[in-house]
Amino acid sequence: MALRGALRFSCGLSRLLSQRLPCSSHVGGRISPFLTTQQRNNSTTAKVKVDFDQSTVGVALMSMQSPPVNSLSLEFLTELSIAVEKLEMDKSCRGIILTSGQPKVFSAGLDIMEMYGKSPEHCGEFWRAVQEIWLKLYGSNMVVIAAINGSSPAGGCLLSLTCDYRIMADNPRYSIGLNETQLGIVAPFWFRDTMMNTVGHRSTEIALQLGQLYSPAEALETGLVDKLVPERPGPCHSHTGNDQMVGHSRPRQTTNQVHGEEADRRQVNVQQRIRHPELRQFHHQRLHPEVSGHVPGNA
Repeated sequence: MALRGALRFSCGLSRLLSQRLPCSSHVGGRISPFLTTQQRNNSTTAKVKVDFDQSTVGVALMSMQSPPVNSLSLEFLTELSIAVEKLEMDKSCRGIILTSGQPKVFSAGLDIMEMYGKSPEHCGEFWRAVQEIWLKLYGSNMVVIAAINGSSPAGGCLLSLTCDYRIMADNPRYSIGLNETQLGIVAPFWFRDTMMNTVGHRSTEIALQLGQLYSPAEALETGLVDKLVPERPGPCHSHTGNDQMVGHSRPRQTTNQVHGEEADRRQVNVQQRIRHPELRQFHHQRLHPEVSGHVPGNA
């Protein structure tokens, strides 16, 4: 399965990880480059389980555990963001494998009940949480690999698109894509442009208009995923055999080109990675606290 492939693939992370920019956390006014054992254990919550692979130093396995289908509710998104932030603070953690602990599904996408019959204030808070996890994963200094071990529509597809490398279980019953059109929802422009940065303008245009869901084979052909691995019972551990991507996953700058502390380094990395001008402008605006959550209807 996909997770088995990601774990084997993570063994090739060492080349990139040795080049990763230093990442320090600020605790009580002083720099604390490593998380304590208690802080690391606290990365695991009711809906997000974080384990560290003993065979691959510096790689965290982040498993989504929100039954039945890992719907992205406000609570779940908040826990995901906190878990990623804690790993960012841990200098010894240099990579994340994002996967699902639920059978046959990676993530079913946004929880529509968070938008139905809710106040404008709640909707704004929800969309800010969606933006937050997108920014944290897409702009992370860490290598992030998606082990897609089930279907991944809509917001679930967005989660995988924030990752550097996507490995999917080769099961024709699984599907992946931004299918919001089929649900009568307009995908926000930052959903669109994240996909466009991955598969290109024309493929994204067609996919969004049709609300297209791709089979694993189709996703590989269009570039939505990078590798397929056989689905097997038990823990997923297939070999991917691609080490070259590891050396080029996250754009980097030398320290004398980056001003300020770790937050500034993350901002530079995100703005390098987000190539579309409109997407860059949105990220710049999002850095200011007075900017409200971006609701799709306002895109």
